[in-house]
Amino acid sequence: MREHILEENKEKSQKQMQKIKIKWAERYKLLAYYIEHDELEKVETELVRLAADIDMQEYKHCINELNTAIFILEHILQKEKLDIISIF
Repeated sequence: MREHILEENKEKSQKQMQKIKIKWAERYKLLAYYIEHDELEKVETELVRLAADIDMQEYKHCINELNTAIFILEHILQKEKLDIISIF
């Protein structure tokens, strides 16, 4: 996705965004059972912003939204990961 955005290729970016939306919709249903809805909504908000910026060809903003979505997903992963440290 990042490569398509940096190339400012609207068509490829939109196709990749569609794939991401489909995967997210599939996984959201399962994730909603285990993860706080607020966290999932943050990711969804960034994906909506990203899709809108791709449509408007605002590629500078796209990178920020993509990075924010990735950061939130990594934060969720670290937060939900079961470690020995989190037990004590």
